[in-house]
Amino acid sequence: MSQVEGRNPVFETLKRGGVRKLLVLEGSTGDPRVKEIVELAKRRKAPIEFVDKIALDKLSETRRHQGVIALVEAPGYVSLTEVVKKAGRTPCI
Repeated sequence: MSQVEGRNPVFETLKRGGVRKLLVLEGSTGDPRVKEIVELAKRRKAPIEFVDKIALDKLSETRRHQGVIALVEAPGYVSLTEVVKKAGRTPCI
C-alpha cells in the first residue's frame, strides 16, 4: 500500500477514488480544508481514523502531512509493449 500526504494531494486523491483509509489529526476538523476532506471521504465511503500527532508524524514519510494521510493501493505498472499495443500505432522513438 502507498500513501498520499498533505491537504491538496489527499483531496485530489479522494476525488479520483481508491482511498483505502484516511488518517486525520484529532481535533483538526475545525479547519475548513480538513473538514472538506473528511466530508468528501464520507461521501466516497472511505474509512476515516482520527489519530494523534505522534502517530501521524510516525506514519508520515514526508514530514509534511498537514494533518491528513490517505492510504491507497500501490499503482499498477504496465510494460512498454502493453503501452505500444494500446496506442495502436508504431511509436516514434
